[in-house]
Amino acid sequence: MNVYFCFLGEKIIIDGEHKAIFALGIGGNRGVVSARPELVNIDDHLGVMTVVRAEVLDELVETYAMHLMTRMDDTRGREHIRTEYGRILRTQLWADPRPTSDLYYTSEERYLTALAVVCDETTAVLRETTPAIFDRRAWAEATDTQKSEREWHADVGWVLNAVATARQIVDDVAARTLRQLEVTVDEDAKDPCHHLTRLAVSVVKAYRTTVDPVDRQRIKEHHIADKTRVHL
Repeated sequence: MNVYFCFLGEKIIIDGEHKAIFALGIGGNRGVVSARPELVNIDDHLGVMTVVRAEVLDELVETYAMHLMTRMDDTRGREHIRTEYGRILRTQLWADPRPTSDLYYTSEERYLTALAVVCDETTAVLRETTPAIFDRRAWAEATDTQKSEREWHADVGWVLNAVATARQIVDDVAARTLRQLEVTVDEDAKDPCHHLTRLAVSVVKAYRTTVDPVDRQRIKEHHIADKTRVHL
């Protein structure tokens, strides 16, 4: 399967099975940017990939944009290209809202389909684990396991990442669009945005009032994604 989109004036094709990169020039001539000659003829297996990983996008920037570097300092110049053109490339795609995910969707339709599932999964995690998970003893009883401190911290981090997912969805998607998705919401919620926001706020409040500051610091340092920190 392959994904197509325009980048720096060229139509780019990424071969999803082999992770090889191809370019279609403006005139329609296909130039193969790969050391694998067996992949030259791709006509027989052209398709549309619906999801790509961040590493594939980074590879595109390395392949197609590094020649634009003009700075005297080579290291800083390359870092600027990676940052700026990586951002440009990502704006053409739809990012997975989960802070631990590095996936990007190549169409809004596929993104919204996945989003409905993510919304329901996030609601389930937050509903079924809190507030018990924020009390180590209560969580051990609820899960019928003897959790070490580190394991408990990891479980709490998992829930906090779900909080970040809920808030990122609200930030990324218009309320009108969310209302069109078939997602489960509280009966008294106005819409999915209200549902996710209220749920996230209540979970964070329980976390802050129940978990000891020392534990919160360790969880923050070792058990949550970088993107999660801005949502707590």
